[in-house]
Amino acid sequence: ALALHGAGSLAEAARLYKAVLKIDADHAFALSLLGALRSQEGDHAEAVKLLDRSLNFDRRQPLAFNAKGIALKELKRPAEALSCFGEAVALKPDFAEAFCNRGNTLRDLKRYDEAIADYRRAAALAPRFAEAFYNLGLTLQDLHLDNDALGIFAKAIAINPAPGELRHKRSLIALRLENFVTDWSDYDSRYVGETERIPRFPTPPADWTGED
Repeated sequence: ALALHGAGSLAEAARLYKAVLKIDADHAFALSLLGALRSQEGDHAEAVKLLDRSLNFDRRQPLAFNAKGIALKELKRPAEALSCFGEAVALKPDFAEAFCNRGNTLRDLKRYDEAIADYRRAAALAPRFAEAFYNLGLTLQDLHLDNDALGIFAKAIAINPAPGELRHKRSLIALRLENFVTDWSDYDSRYVGETERIPRFPTPPADWTGED
């Protein structure tokens, strides 16, 4: 089930998680994984219900708190989302994805300094985590710190050169800064890989038991 989930075969993974829950309806790990999966499918309300059930049985699950935070953010419940991300990083202080997700929520609330701190923490913990650099760049762009954003976007592209949207954003900043070397080479990249998204749900390790 974990391998299928990580590979994006959500329907098959859900079927196997449900099979586990038929045997043990209180299986905290299966509940948390099914909850995260439902959120990935867009059913955030159902995700919160499943994750609450999981956490009622075992609150030592950083991945479950992270997944619940994502679902709550999508449900426009940012204060609760921030609380969940806080629980996740308290349980797992090296949880880069949770720091990044908390940064996303803080950015939505225009709490930019706090968001930047979380993105930088995520990037320090996981130097190959492109999403942390990408969202840091977006936040710097929100603050009109174009030179800083340009450098951060370059780091994100060095890690993951595929997302066209990212390279297009870099080109627009370069144009504003009159950098005519960087700009046009990536200007049309907005049409490349438009459906690509960097996942916000970390794939649980195969031997993870639900505890830190």
